[in-house]
Amino acid sequence: MTSPKTDIVFVEDYQFWWDVIARVPVDSTFVEQPFEARFKLATDEALFPEHEGEPTIAQMIEHEVATLRRHIVSLRGIVAGDGASGQALIEKLLATPPYRKALSAALLEAHTGGKARAGN
Repeated sequence: MTSPKTDIVFVEDYQFWWDVIARVPVDSTFVEQPFEARFKLATDEALFPEHEGEPTIAQMIEHEVATLRRHIVSLRGIVAGDGASGQALIEKLLATPPYRKALSAALLEAHTGGKARAGN
């Protein structure tokens, strides 16, 4: 006997955990520092905004940080040396290029069909 088919329920505030790997420079090489971020599902408009003309690097970074602020819910597997946590830790990571780029890459990977790593 088969079970009746259940409809999928779309949730606008859907959240999920995704692996993040920051590549941090250490003594002329890079060290991978894995942790996880809980993201909110983003829209195409949030990830790929329309621009008039060529955006400056500052504008691109500003958009990247704003997008990440709206879509990062929480983190796990990473702590701040000064004890900062929650939004304070997120702000520290967004202000540090290797971590900001890793978070941005993870958010984009999750939304464009990138392959999830083990543990999700």
